Amino acid sequence: MTIRHDMIWIIFHKEMIDTIRDRKTLLINLALPVLIWPLTAMFVSQYAAVHTIKQEAKQSRIVLIEGGGDRIRLALVDAEKIDLIPVESNEAAFSDVPRHLHQIHQARQIAAQSDTGADSPRPPLFARIEAVIRDHDVDCVVAVDERSVGAVTNSSAWILHDGTDPDSAQAARRVKNVLDTLQIAYMNERLDANGLDSAFLDPLVVHNENIAGSDKTVRDVIGRILPLILIVLVVLGGFYPAINMTAGEKEYGTLPTLLCAPVHHLELLLGKYLAILLIALVGVAINVLSLSVVTFLGLAGTSLNLSPLIVIWIFLSLVPTAMLYTALFMSVAIFANSFREGQNLLSPVTLVAVLPAYAALLPGVELNALTAVTPGFNIALLIRDVLVNPVNPEFIAIALIANLGWTAVILMVAAKIFASEQVLLSDHHGIGELLALDRDMLPYPDSRSGTVLFIVFLSGTFYLSGILLPHGIAVLIPVLQLGLFVAVPVLFARYFRMPIATVFRLRRPGMSALAGAVVLGATLFVTVNWLAALTPAPEAYKSLLTDALQLRDPSMSLPILIVLIAILPGVCEEIAFRGIMLSGYLTGFRPRYAVAITALWFACAHFNLYNFLSLLAMGFVLGYCAWRTGSIWPGVIVHVMNNGLAVFAVRHEDAITASGIVDVTGAISTPAVGVAILLNILGVGLIHMSGRPNVTDDGLVPHT
Repeated sequence: MTIRHDMIWIIFHKEMIDTIRDRKTLLINLALPVLIWPLTAMFVSQYAAVHTIKQEAKQSRIVLIEGGGDRIRLALVDAEKIDLIPVESNEAAFSDVPRHLHQIHQARQIAAQSDTGADSPRPPLFARIEAVIRDHDVDCVVAVDERSVGAVTNSSAWILHDGTDPDSAQAARRVKNVLDTLQIAYMNERLDANGLDSAFLDPLVVHNENIAGSDKTVRDVIGRILPLILIVLVVLGGFYPAINMTAGEKEYGTLPTLLCAPVHHLELLLGKYLAILLIALVGVAINVLSLSVVTFLGLAGTSLNLSPLIVIWIFLSLVPTAMLYTALFMSVAIFANSFREGQNLLSPVTLVAVLPAYAALLPGVELNALTAVTPGFNIALLIRDVLVNPVNPEFIAIALIANLGWTAVILMVAAKIFASEQVLLSDHHGIGELLALDRDMLPYPDSRSGTVLFIVFLSGTFYLSGILLPHGIAVLIPVLQLGLFVAVPVLFARYFRMPIATVFRLRRPGMSALAGAVVLGATLFVTVNWLAALTPAPEAYKSLLTDALQLRDPSMSLPILIVLIAILPGVCEEIAFRGIMLSGYLTGFRPRYAVAITALWFACAHFNLYNFLSLLAMGFVLGYCAWRTGSIWPGVIVHVMNNGLAVFAVRHEDAITASGIVDVTGAISTPAVGVAILLNILGVGLIHMSGRPNVTDDGLVPHT
């Protein structure tokens, strides 16, 4: 089919004219950024200045509880902006404070020597003092205790304050400055009394110099916050236009009218996509330009000046991101039948889109081969590094190309969606109807049931793992696998009266399929681990995962680990992902899309970013086995053998190294990878030769 560019231009022109007529969109995307950034910057900077002045002008109310001597009292009396409040103002709260503090100090010393790692309970004294500060009776309490140490008398001063209260924190700083000055005076007096010079106390002088200039320091701070702001702006720029040009037109009845014109669905898709993208990019450009002017004029209270080249780089890096999110929003919003429903559908999607932008705020997260291909992470880290450090050009290219690749994938999915008149004409059933729990509305699984089950699996895995992991894998894995991945989908299918054997693909496979599964199961482990080595996990993470799974725990025998880590996940996860979930997606998507979606969900459900690529590849293989044979059992064999070999490899590292599969550095040898890939092809070929069974009208394989 030939795409008519003039038709795309007509659709694009029509959408842009409608947008220009919509003054609300123009106000949000164009007018507000010009006004909001200067006003926000001026308000924040002026408020900060006024607040600082007012805070510094306040008197700090201090209660001094002395254990002997009055030199500290005199120093505090002479200090500026410090008022001493008599202890008698609240004798119940301040009674016997020095003795309690001495006991607390002794208890902490004992705990530190025992090195148990447990946090000591909060002393009741601290709660009493906090209550007094919270009631604004005082800002800070200073308790002094004098004790003889040999021939000298030393004083211990405790500054008790509430760090979350600005007045209390300021009072503590003022008292600390006074006591530091007094401490130096005490030390000089002792040195003079013993005829010693002050240099006697400084055998080693350490100079900790920050060689980063002030401009770089400011850039580092801005570079951690700015990516989040910009990605939020990209999301907001495409949010409303995407809803308005899809769900909004369905609600107003203009989309069905447009479908009556001689327009191909790809022309309709591209025309709308380009209009949404342009609106989003214009909004981003105005925001970036406005932010640049604000920083250049110093309205934000910083000395940061962004050069025109950096501003252009930031904008160009956001273009692929806008392309990606715009395609995603349009693909989701088209399923809504009204503007309000579109907002409900896109709200969780925007949350997922924004979360990766927090990567720039995390310490230790760098732009590398893995993060460069991860949507959201890559641009956030790229913008941060552009502001702070020189960026590897290879990673820039990888990040931009990866986002374009993800955009192409989403647009391919969107093209299939736009090809469905059932979706465009609001004649489809949404997930909300599924939640009505009508037992007769879903005789067979569909894409809605697959999506609902994935959400249940994902959230259930997260929460159950957090709750049950402290009890060990002997509790966690059976509950997770049998309770979540088997019981939930089986109960779901039984509730809607689905044919269990058909839905879960329980048919008996042929001998060729079984032989192929054994070959794959014996060799896929090598290929999967070779793929995992492309995005290596830190050693600390590997050690943490190994300990969590108790793979080296001597109390866990090898047969028990095989049952917990190989057999249970191999059977239960295939029932869930390649059983009811794959059956559901096969009723609404072509096989390659259904297999791809279930593989993606399978990889996501493992919560392992470093092994995401290898899990995705394994999900593809397992999905193909289930689709080609019409049965989950070949996938079960592959899954169980793969996990079992992983357990064996950890328990018998020396034997694996001696076999030549892994060298002394832990890397899989090239010959081993080559042989494994050839055997993988043989296994897939045997499964392919088993042929496709007869399929019902619903895309399901009848049980035989």
